[in-house]
Amino acid sequence: MLKRYSSVLIVILGLLLIGCGTAPVYQVTDTPIVTATDNYTLDSVRQAIFRAGTTKGWRMTNVSNRRIDGSITVRKATAQVTIDFNRTRYSIRYKGSSNLDYDGTNIRDGYNRWIRNLDQQIKIELSGL
Repeated sequence: MLKRYSSVLIVILGLLLIGCGTAPVYQVTDTPIVTATDNYTLDSVRQAIFRAGTTKGWRMTNVSNRRIDGSITVRKATAQVTIDFNRTRYSIRYKGSSNLDYDGTNIRDGYNRWIRNLDQQIKIELSGL
């Protein structure tokens, strides 16, 4: 009986560890801005990026008219990014983190998932301009 429970426990622990690995930091670099019209402003791009971040649980801070800093905390892990943008392109760059095992190249998979989700939401918000 104990042997059967230990086998189940090993399987459960193995499943929990899947997706807890590390990978190279996901970069979003010079992504073209695609909108419904050409009639939009730099400020509307900033507002769309800001909305996207807050929708996904990021705390967004205006740094300048072409830069927003974002941070997110999930459980005990925190990530910070810088989002640079103009009227035609945007980039999301790693700024810092805690409890994500960043080693200068690789980071926990959760960070990359958060960035992909943020990038997708930015595209959704921008498409409505």
